[in-house]
Amino acid sequence: MFQWLKDKFSKKKPELTLQIWSVVRGPMYAEDLPLDEEPEGAVCLLLKVAQDNDVFDAEFWFEEVGDAKKIMQHFEKSILPLEISLGDYELVKK
Repeated sequence: MFQWLKDKFSKKKPELTLQIWSVVRGPMYAEDLPLDEEPEGAVCLLLKVAQDNDVFDAEFWFEEVGDAKKIMQHFEKSILPLEISLGDYELVKK
């Protein structure tokens, strides 16, 4: 009965979410990068993202090329953002 009150005052950390609005650049393949940079995956997309009221560009690395292509295909067909939950993932702004 008072679950809403308990939820309101619980000390749970809110879930960190991120909205992806568009592909700014990519795909960029790891083998095409300069040798002084260490790639974090096989392919990279530079994405326009929003977190809270902050909008910025961020690099997202994917191990599989197919995963990056799925995001690109979404924005070829839709202007609606993709929303992802980050959990404990630390986002580095570019």
